[in-house]
Amino acid sequence: MAKASRKRMTKEELNAPDEIEVALSKFWDKLVKYKKVLLGAVGGLVAVALLLWIIGMTAQSSAEGRSEAMRTAIAPLGGEVGEPDPQLAALPGPKPERFPDEATRAAEAKKRLATYVSEHGSDDALELVTLTDANLLIETGDPAGAVAAIDQWLAKYPKSPARIVALEIKARALTAKGDRPAAIAAWQELAGAAAGEFKADALRHVGDLENPVLADGGDAAKAKAAYDAALAALGPAPEEVAFQFAPQGLRGDIQNRLDLLPAQ
Repeated sequence: MAKASRKRMTKEELNAPDEIEVALSKFWDKLVKYKKVLLGAVGGLVAVALLLWIIGMTAQSSAEGRSEAMRTAIAPLGGEVGEPDPQLAALPGPKPERFPDEATRAAEAKKRLATYVSEHGSDDALELVTLTDANLLIETGDPAGAVAAIDQWLAKYPKSPARIVALEIKARALTAKGDRPAAIAAWQELAGAAAGEFKADALRHVGDLENPVLADGGDAAKAKAAYDAALAALGPAPEEVAFQFAPQGLRGDIQNRLDLLPAQ
């Protein structure tokens, strides 16, 4: 049987976006359209939210050089750490950048973002670039610097739909810094701005910081109140399939904390 001849692609077909690019473009259009709703629900997904938004801002730019500069700047955000899996490394196609450890990856991302800001500071993505940079300060061991950067960001962008992401970064930074009272207040502020699982997760952090098993100077009653509020934020518990199965996921995690609280 004769082999069918392969169709020769035109220049227009070669330059056209592939199916994956088209799908991502459509997804991004929806993300931008509903970004206020979505960003209100992604408090715990900082890296994903920032990366998607930055890529989207870049895609809307008509400057090819600036777009390439942004791709270079954000590459470490999607980089991998440690030795590659030999089987995955043998697969064809481009591979993400690889770094020896997390600190190196974060430091490189911070350096590249700083370069991008200095060269393309007027870009619409600046708002998210600076927020990403603040997030990286935590990863590079400077939570105090992250808090200062977020406070400046909040003052500059008080009505940004990404405000909830900034609040999440600030709460994590204060927790890493070891400022328990301020961290509790920050997680409570985030809980007041979030809903559903993200509100519950913020309240779980409040409970952990008040939990005498996990934190010196904690208060079991305050921890219980925070955990109870977190469960309430999740809504009614689903019916158990079998009585021997304990609740899973965030709900189960919070319930375990409640069960392990010391008697009041």
